[in-house]
Amino acid sequence: MRSITDMLMEYATVNKEICRQNEALQVAVKAQLNADGGIKASIMTDMPHGSGVGNPTYEKTANLFEHLEEICIELAELAETTKYEIRRLVDLKKDIDYAFMYLTYEERNIIKLRYIDYPEPKYTWDKVVSESYYCRSQCFEIHRRAIEKMEKVLNIGQNRTASGL
Repeated sequence: MRSITDMLMEYATVNKEICRQNEALQVAVKAQLNADGGIKASIMTDMPHGSGVGNPTYEKTANLFEHLEEICIELAELAETTKYEIRRLVDLKKDIDYAFMYLTYEERNIIKLRYIDYPEPKYTWDKVVSESYYCRSQCFEIHRRAIEKMEKVLNIGQNRTASGL
């Protein structure tokens, strides 16, 4: 099971990651659809050849449809993977937002400074201390309480229920 701190670090980039996933899917679709230059009809000098067997246009069309079927299968798999990842990220965001409701203003502030507002690179403890106007030991204590509350609310780390708050 993931720790609450891992979840918090990922939370900061959820919206950006959802946009990235959507863009990657759109790029993949466009690239696959533009991969084949299309069908160019061959110039026919004689009358039709009957069944079309041996006709270069017919063979190219058949190959193209086979290729398009493979592309559709790949894109469907990619879309399913992307949908799953986006759903996971949205659920993560909902969980963290829900847990935030149980934190005091000070706890939320320390968590946001440490993990969310400045995720890359995340704030060092020295910056958290200077931004929050608490001493270092108070920041650690507030952080510890906030993490414990969030773990309890989200039932992480132990077999606890959210009703025990």
